Amino acid sequence: KEVLEKKAKNVQKIKACFNLNENLVVDKGTKSVYIRIMGPDKSVLSTTSSTFTFNGQQLPYTIKQDINYDNKTVSQCVFWEKGSVFAKGTYMAEFYCEGNKIGEGTMELK
Repeated sequence: KEVLEKKAKNVQKIKACFNLNENLVVDKGTKSVYIRIMGPDKSVLSTTSSTFTFNGQQLPYTIKQDINYDNKTVSQCVFWEKGSVFAKGTYMAEFYCEGNKIGEGTMELK
């Protein structure tokens, strides 16, 4: 059962949702969306050393989600489950696709 929780000690996973909007100019096919979730200390939450390229830099990411895109709006949610207790503070999520930053958001845990 999914329940919204704001107390860091009770959070078991972070849910990050995004949309790929309709775009008739972009080619249909598989699109890779890279999600970077950063903790209050600004470090990227990750269990691997995987990276992607953005503006000529290699950036670590938390989750990579492949989407079958057919030029129609697609909504997707992913979950990040950390092995230990989440720290109190502000978390930030950034979303990237095909070399572009397509969105970001923040969440506060108390």
